[in-house]
This record gives sequence, C-alpha cells and structure tokens, in this order.
Amino acid sequence: MKYLFIHQNAPGQWRHIAGHLAKDPANDVLIMGTHKNKHVGGARYTFHTPEKKHKTSENPLLISFEEACAYGESAAAALVKLKNDGYTPDIICCHPGWGEGLFIKDVYPDVPYLAYTEFFYRGKGADVGFVPGSSQLWHEYAVRAKNARLILALEQADYCITPTKWQFSLHPQFIKDKTAIIHEGVRTSLSAPPEKTVRITLPDGTKLQQGDEVITHVGRNLEPYRGFPSFMRALPEILAARPKAHVVIVGAHGISYGNPPMDAPSWQEKMVREVPIDTSRVHFVGSIPHDAFTALLQITCAHVYLTFPFVLSWSMLEAMACEALIVGSATAPVMEVIEHGKNGLLVDFFSHEQIATQVIEVLEKPKKFAHIRKAARQYIIDHYDMDNICLPRTLQLLEDIVHKRSPRILAQQIEMPQTPAMWKM
Repeated sequence: MKYLFIHQNAPGQWRHIAGHLAKDPANDVLIMGTHKNKHVGGARYTFHTPEKKHKTSENPLLISFEEACAYGESAAAALVKLKNDGYTPDIICCHPGWGEGLFIKDVYPDVPYLAYTEFFYRGKGADVGFVPGSSQLWHEYAVRAKNARLILALEQADYCITPTKWQFSLHPQFIKDKTAIIHEGVRTSLSAPPEKTVRITLPDGTKLQQGDEVITHVGRNLEPYRGFPSFMRALPEILAARPKAHVVIVGAHGISYGNPPMDAPSWQEKMVREVPIDTSRVHFVGSIPHDAFTALLQITCAHVYLTFPFVLSWSMLEAMACEALIVGSATAPVMEVIEHGKNGLLVDFFSHEQIATQVIEVLEKPKKFAHIRKAARQYIIDHYDMDNICLPRTLQLLEDIVHKRSPRILAQQIEMPQTPAMWKM
C-alpha cells in the first residue's frame, strides 16, 4: 500500500501512524514537508519549498491566504512531479493548516484524501476574546478570513480527522459530517510512573527527586495562551507557604500562539520583571529532551497546565499518564479530559489566587490526592492509549477510506461539558 503524508513540519501529527505503517515492508510510506521535524524509520521523504513572494495585497485580511496559496502551489508542484514520475498513492493524508491541502484534488482527483483538521477559527467562543476586553471586531474579521484556506482544503477532502471533541465542535456541519475524532494518543508504556526512584539534576546544578516538593509548568514557548502569566503570579504565595518547594518551568522564549509583549523581549522576561521570585527555587530550563521531560513529570507533585480555549497540549495527557497531579484551567479543552476531584483539579485560568491555593493544598496533603493520580493514568489508558486505542482506530479509518467503505467511526453529534458558573469569565 502506498501512503503519502503531507505536513509543513513533517511528519507532524502523522509521525506515529506513518511510523507504524513504515514498519511493514509491504507499505511504501512517503512523507512530504518543507523540512523534516522527526525522522520516521522506514519512510521516504520529499520536500517542497514555497516561493517567498512579496505580499501583493494591501488588505491585511488577505495576507494569510496569499501565504497559504504559496504553500499550496509549492506542494501541488511537488505532487505533479511525483505524478509525472509515475507515483500514485493509495491515500493522501494532509494537514492543510498552512495551505498544502488547497490543490491536492486538482493533481490527484481520484486518490482518497484525508485531512487533519486541527483548529477551525472562531471569532467568539474559542481563543479570540478569551481575555476580557481583548476582542475587537477586526479580530473576528481576521479569524473568519483565516478560515478561507481551511474551508477550501476541507471541502475537497473525502474525510477528516481531528483529535478531540472540543476541536470537532468548532467546525461547520458539512465538515463534522465527514470527520472522525481520533487523538494521536500517548504511549503509556513510556509515559508512566517510574519503577524506581527518579533523580534529576537541573542545568543550575539543583538536584531533585521523588518526594521533594516539585511544581512543574510546561509550554513549547512561555506565553499567555498557555497561562504563563497566571502561573507566574501564583508563585510568590506558593513559595511563601511552602519554603522547601522548587518550581521547574519548561519552555522556550519564542511565540507559538498570540503576540509577544509590547514592553519586553519575551514573556519570561516580562513576568520576571513583574513578579518577585526566588531564583534559587524557580528554575527556567528552556526546551529539554523528551526523556528529561518524562523524568520531570515522574517526580512532580503538581503539574500546572493552563490553556486558552485552544488546541490541547500532548504534555497534559503525558503528565496524566505519568500519574502527575494536574492543576488545570477550567477551560473547554481541559474539561473534556479532566473531571474536577476525580482525575485532576480545575482552577480559574485568570485567578492566580485560586491556582496558588490549590497547589498549596496539594503540597500540604499529598495523600488526599493520591487516588486522583491513579485515576488520571487509568483515564489515559482507557481513552488515549496510542498502541491499543488510537493507532488501531486510525488504521481502521485509513483502511475504510482506501477500500471505499464508509468509515465506521465518524463522529456523531456530541455534547461538551459546560463551564461551571464559578469559573465563567
């Protein structure tokens, strides 16, 4: 079977399914991107380079679509070359978020196309306007315009796949009707509680191990979308109440989502200026290898995960699989997974006082929350285990599409948990 996976940051979300398929020598797995992110053993790679065109539109609402068209043209040219060389895949799987999905069906009209639909933008009810007073009408225009590339790509897709119910709920009905909700999953054999005592040494020489009071916060970049300012503002109260506690903050200084601060080179620098902290107990470790990240999750007493109503981070699910106790924001992506007091704890995203109070209680009474840690891992095993749940479902979806069968696991209408009144913003 010939599988073609397309992702700007190849292989992106296709890494695990592509890797699984590439283990079978009967499969020909080809991955296309603008550059390689992770190596997938057994797969072939091909690349395309979007032309860096000067923006021709004076209307800023059109700039993102111009960029998408550049990606779409570049990917289509690469597909035409493959086709002219005699290559025809049995299925094309593409993340169309940057534009690569715009012209797939023009080149390969008869090849089934599965689109990974990660996030459908909304002017209301998601990330835009989440911070009180931040929304302007132009922002709503901008995100509606940003959906143009997605609508064109998803309209031509035969089927779609999205990782969570909440992300599914953002899409228009014509996309929902052909969408399966399947997360990439967590490899629970690797993200797991340790079999023996874990000890780590931080870059500044601080040594930590299980049993120490360790609080963790993680983001690809430290920024408001992942609640970094709220977390920082909670630290003085936490550190004052727990004099032996150490805080380990993982994340780079760039911007993944949203905007940089107006008055500082990074959100980290801005918040360090604003919040007085004991630098001998608050450790910024930057980006770290995944095995070091897993070790950190295995020793943490409280893992604080905060997010706008946006894409749910893999890190929260991996933390739960390690039996880390999540203190998470009462926002829709988190509430889809965490039930307060059962498999995690929920707090107001904006309330650093509530974050601090909850973390302090967790550190004061660890035995009170031991059952929540166990329940968190079991929930991931039952719903997000990569090898036993997510990969088999994805394989079934691909098989049904290739063999022209109506997929048996398309999503139905769903109900999302409502934000409790005490946490409504």
